[in-house]
Amino acid sequence: MIFSWHHSKSTLQTLYSRVILPFIINNKPSEKFDIGILFAPYSLTTNKDSWEANSAMIAQYSQILGSVILVASAIIGGILILAPGSIRLERPECGWEGWAFNILNLLFFLVLIPLCGAMMLLDIHIPIFICIQLRSMPLYIVFESIGMVLFLGGTILLLWSRLSLRRSFRLAGVKPSQSDYLTLHGPYRKIRHPMYLSALLVLSGLTFTLTSILMALMFMVMFWLIRRLIPKEEIQLDQAYPIAYAEYCRRVPGSLFPS
Repeated sequence: MIFSWHHSKSTLQTLYSRVILPFIINNKPSEKFDIGILFAPYSLTTNKDSWEANSAMIAQYSQILGSVILVASAIIGGILILAPGSIRLERPECGWEGWAFNILNLLFFLVLIPLCGAMMLLDIHIPIFICIQLRSMPLYIVFESIGMVLFLGGTILLLWSRLSLRRSFRLAGVKPSQSDYLTLHGPYRKIRHPMYLSALLVLSGLTFTLTSILMALMFMVMFWLIRRLIPKEEIQLDQAYPIAYAEYCRRVPGSLFPS
């Protein structure tokens, strides 16, 4: 089958005039914009008449995500406060970085995450998050979906890491006790510090979900603190397990990301 250039040109002109150009002008194409391939069954019609219906659908979707965030924050908060090795029982011993990280970590998991969930569930705006308003409905869905994948992935990794540590769980910068043991199973087979990675995934997830400048700034601060904490923690671990930890570092070279 042979297609002429004039036929192809006419088809492209029709596509541009009826779909692409209206979308560029006002983000509301005159034709149906189907993103069901990516996010079934969320197929959005973005013409002017259906804009309110799409807004209602987005609000319902956000309420579901907000409920998931609140449940996850309750589980993580309980771990941070009630588990052995929590801040009730331990104190960091690696300088101000350990204190700064643990304080920010508690602020994030016990205050900011529940606020994020409540904001989405109740469909309210809290100015401190400095959220960027996305005018494109498909882009809004994309950002929220990416954010929720990162958030849930980070939450699952955090719980998996915590269960793998059992009673050897300690806050950032806290020296291992004599009853602790070097954890080599679970996510620790691939990464030496998976709990730090999980915190970064949760933070980046909320950054995408809320398109929040505050969350983005907090992500950068936490990442910087983590990069400073890891060498100090590894000195503590090397002193606690002098032969075993050196062998572990040789077998698992990735401190924060798999390598």
